[in-house]
Amino acid sequence: MVETEEEIKTREEAEAKAKEEKKEDPAEHFVSSPVIEAAKAENDRKALLIEEEKKLMVRKEKLHAEQMVGGHTQGGQKEPETKKDTDEEYANKLMKGEVNPLGEDGISLD
Repeated sequence: MVETEEEIKTREEAEAKAKEEKKEDPAEHFVSSPVIEAAKAENDRKALLIEEEKKLMVRKEKLHAEQMVGGHTQGGQKEPETKKDTDEEYANKLMKGEVNPLGEDGISLD
């Protein structure tokens, strides 16, 4: 069977349309895919978390700046030194019952 020029042209146009529709169908399929929807939801959640983190960073920076300006540091302060007993002083306290040698191990003499 011999096709006329019009039939050939019509067939080629129909094939071109079918190819275009095939190209569009997968895109529509992926847009409504449950996996894509879940990924979009996860991206939205992450975007919200990033915004919250940015707000927290701003608050932390302000707090740090206030502490630096307000003088809330311990600059120049030394911790009190504890006096270490001599052997004789420790022995005297032990004899008087003022010191529990096993207290560090959690054992009570009482």
